[in-house]
Amino acid sequence: MSRVGCLVVTLVLLCALFAAGCRGCGNDQNVAEVRKHQGELTRDTAAAQRRWEPAPDGAKLAMGDGLRTGAGSEALVKLTRGGTLKMPPETTIRFLVGAPGSNGSGRLSVETGEASIDAEGGEVVIETTIGVAHIESGATLHIAAGPGGATRIEVSIGAARIETEDGGVALSPGKSFEIVLGGAIIEREIADAAADAAKRVEAAPAPEIDAGPALVAVEVRGKGGRVQAKGAKTWQALAEGASTVGYGDVLDVPSGVSIDLRRGAEHGRLIGAGRFVVGEGEGALVTANAGKVEVDGATTDVLVAVPGGVIVAKSGGSRVVVDVGTNGVKATVLRGDGEIRGTTTEAIHVGEGAVLNGKGAVALAGRGPERADFLATGLSSRPSGPTQRTM
Repeated sequence: MSRVGCLVVTLVLLCALFAAGCRGCGNDQNVAEVRKHQGELTRDTAAAQRRWEPAPDGAKLAMGDGLRTGAGSEALVKLTRGGTLKMPPETTIRFLVGAPGSNGSGRLSVETGEASIDAEGGEVVIETTIGVAHIESGATLHIAAGPGGATRIEVSIGAARIETEDGGVALSPGKSFEIVLGGAIIEREIADAAADAAKRVEAAPAPEIDAGPALVAVEVRGKGGRVQAKGAKTWQALAEGASTVGYGDVLDVPSGVSIDLRRGAEHGRLIGAGRFVVGEGEGALVTANAGKVEVDGATTDVLVAVPGGVIVAKSGGSRVVVDVGTNGVKATVLRGDGEIRGTTTEAIHVGEGAVLNGKGAVALAGRGPERADFLATGLSSRPSGPTQRTM
């Protein structure tokens, strides 16, 4: 073969290799990636749905894939077209095929549990079943499944807007919207939603245990928890399921395990890894020395004693997350109102947070987390800067 012929063949082969290597260029099927997680995290695939297997950090998700957190587990998922998805315990999400005419990013469905989307570094645009949601840069959108297939959407920080066929609705802290089957949108004040939540907490079946005046009913999810009776020097294993513990007992909760506490109308959830003392300290349901506690103030205030002070979930349907770490205590209000008591007492409201150090100094901070059944398509981001919208 002549030198010219060899050159032609070589060019053809190079072109073929380039085409094969770029076949996926501009058409990446991955729509999300697991950044980090704690506890049990499993996934399935479009080809084998409901066949769950462990999902390590760095796992990539494509159309049809699902992701699920276990009890006491959490996950942080980066969406390829902008925004970060946070998954608290017992949440299942799935990336569905996008609607015709969408940009190919797929639809995010939170099938069970709760979730939130943080718009980091720019506005995040999400096409939902009722319209297009624009989440301002720095804002957090929460989504929660309600009874009868309804979905509640609310913003804890910043603002967002959902464009619908009828115009659109603005989302801001203090208001929530319920989307019921059929697409009807019901605007609700957070206080109304909190009252409903309080009713649901009251109606929720508690473990059938006769917890006497010095006992607290517990429901253990996961293996490896331990209890040390007050005054004892040895530890006993905590079996999964329902039981009781006494005031002053110490609970050692490893990563991936959660324990629900109930004392009358008071309810809290301990999330490992952490160490907690039951029922002591200024009438507190629990004293948290390390770890995370989520408490619900339904019909009564619920107190959590922490280094430097006390965190309170106020009655009326509030929910407060208390995170005790080496750098102090962080309290975040997910719903309703809370209070932080140190050297001073400060009220904190939905979407707000506060930090308490070991000496009781209080510093307010704007921070609010997560909530579930949601469909989203067209996940995309825009550069930081002033947000422009079509009203």
